[in-house]
Amino acid sequence: MTGILLCCSSLVMEWATIKLRSPLTVVISLLISLGHLFVGLLSYGIQEWRKFQLIVSAPFFFILLTNWWLLESPRWLIVNNKLDDALKMLRKAAKINGKKDKSLTIEDLKSAMKKESSASQTHNTMLDLVRSPILHRRVLCMSFIGFSTGILFYGLSINLQDLGYNIKILQVILGFSSFLSRFGTIFIMNCFGRRTISIPCLLFAGLLTLVCAFLPQGILRATLTMVGINCLVICISCNSVYHTELLPTIVRNRCKGIILTIDRIGAMLAPLVSILKHYIPALPLIIFALLCIIASFVVFFLPETQNKPIPDTMQDLECGHSKEEGRAEGDSMVKVSQF
Repeated sequence: MTGILLCCSSLVMEWATIKLRSPLTVVISLLISLGHLFVGLLSYGIQEWRKFQLIVSAPFFFILLTNWWLLESPRWLIVNNKLDDALKMLRKAAKINGKKDKSLTIEDLKSAMKKESSASQTHNTMLDLVRSPILHRRVLCMSFIGFSTGILFYGLSINLQDLGYNIKILQVILGFSSFLSRFGTIFIMNCFGRRTISIPCLLFAGLLTLVCAFLPQGILRATLTMVGINCLVICISCNSVYHTELLPTIVRNRCKGIILTIDRIGAMLAPLVSILKHYIPALPLIIFALLCIIASFVVFFLPETQNKPIPDTMQDLECGHSKEEGRAEGDSMVKVSQF
């Protein structure tokens, strides 16, 4: 699942223009919420867990076939010096969009992407994380944020039964409310930016979880827990765009792989931390909350990326998104594809 999310989000972001990056990425996360809602509804009709697992897993075999129709990212192809393949992808996309103009040539592509083509001659490895202080600082910050959101989200989700209500009903409510939260993220992200949303959402999620740690079972605790989870959902949806915009294309998937791995480590530790409730009932929630509150302050070390072009190379990253100087249209993809 992590690999699917990693590749899908990167592919969508690298194909999209600046204005469409946010809504398209959040639409993908909306489908995750629909999945949560579907799981809750499906569990009412299928009580035997083996049948339930088979029905939930079966669609992946059919979804696998759709990969044959996906187009590779031209950004990735260009920065990896595969101009012929990039040109083919752009022409296929133009054909899909009803454009039959064949005037785009390799020479046009090289001219428009001169900076990226020259940078593609440099071999990039994971050692760039050490060589570039900007990159490793961003990866460290995003990794801690991912770890904190992962451990809190799964820590709260796997303990929904502790709220004292029917777990299936809570799952349906969570799926529906998270769908609305993600849908709202499309609009607020374009108005307020990425960092401006991440900071308060992480802070509120941490504070609400801290309050819940000292509340007894009841409607108030259940409500605050759901609100806290939805704050995290908004933050995660926002970060799916934000983190992609912070990383250069040439090493994006590698860095996001590290970040998502640490995120999943947090998810794995969530049930282990939850065991501490047998000794001190409030301790797991206090740990989850403090990590999330600290993560909200870590976001201050990351720059805002709203309405800025995605960095393609390490040079773009070091120059601090100064690519506008050489991009009259604001984005390299717009220069080579008007479809």
